[in-house]
Amino acid sequence: DAQAILTENSYTFPVYYDTNSECAYGYGVTAIPMTFFIDKNGNLVSGKTGMISEADLERRILTILD
Repeated sequence: DAQAILTENSYTFPVYYDTNSECAYGYGVTAIPMTFFIDKNGNLVSGKTGMISEADLERRILTILD
């Protein structure tokens, strides 16, 4: 269960559950997994459908942190 993983790893970032698919519809999710990179102002910076490599994940995270 997701909450157990968050607790076990002492993660403190906010986690939201899209139980009614409202977010999925809003962002146009067409596949799972799908990763979105959203900046601190809530703007969608980029997205990736399918699996994402560790290197690509890190590169995209660094992009939104700049």
